[in-house]
Formats: sequence, structure tokens, C-alpha cells
Amino acid sequence: MTAGVGDFKLSAVEPVTTAAIALVPEPQPAPKPKRMPPIETRFKKGVSGNPSGKPRNAMTLTGAVKMILAGRTRCPRERNRLLWNVAMQWVQRARSNPTDLAMLLERTEGKVMQPVENKLLVDANRAIMEAYAAAQLETSDEEGSVP
Repeated sequence: MTAGVGDFKLSAVEPVTTAAIALVPEPQPAPKPKRMPPIETRFKKGVSGNPSGKPRNAMTLTGAVKMILAGRTRCPRERNRLLWNVAMQWVQRARSNPTDLAMLLERTEGKVMQPVENKLLVDANRAIMEAYAAAQLETSDEEGSVP
């Protein structure tokens, strides 16, 4: 007599082991249906998602610092006065404090690339240079011994 379990058949004569139980596939949960937001709240075609967001030509702190470092002394727009004053104070502090100067340079110019030394590559280059130097010495010795 055989009993069917899923796609696998077990015989009544054979004892049920943990290996036979492990072969039985586990039931998979049904996929959840995708929920859509109500039609009234969906994005409209051709309309920005944030119409009252940041303006395209808005000044940033980094931009203000770059203008000050370039020699500009007045704020270009009155609405950016607070940002301009913060940038001016930062530049003035950076002139006397090396830590602030480093932060200012990282903000305006980006972080300095750190050299990465690959030990295997360095050892291989050293071996090539030593072999080249040895070959140069041998050729100069041979040239020097010829009358």
C-alpha cells in the first residue's frame, strides 16, 4: 500500500524517516496582491512631484564658500543672506584654524585620494627593477672588458 504526500509517494512497508519527511515540499504562501493608491492621490502626468520644493538655482553652502574664496564680497541674492553669513564666518575661521581649513577644502575640492599600496604589486615591481639593474650591470661589465 502506498500513501501519496505531495509529489512523493511513501510505501507503508518502509519506515518513515526524517529524510523522507524532508523530501516533502513545504507549501508556499500565496503571493500578496499589489496595492495601488487611490486614484485621487496618484501622481498626475506632467506635474512635478514636489512643485514647491528647492528652486533649481538655489545657493548651497559649498557654492557660497567657493564664491567667497574666489574673491566675491557681497551676497548675490538677499534671500541667501543667512547662508552667505555662515559661509563667511567659516572662511574666516578657516584662515586661523588648520582643522577648519581642512574641512573647508574637503567640502569645496573633495577629499584627497589616499594612495593604496598593493604589497604584491610593489614586490613584483621591485623584483623587475632589480633584475633590470642587474642586467644593466652585466652589460656594462661586458662592454668595459672589450679592448
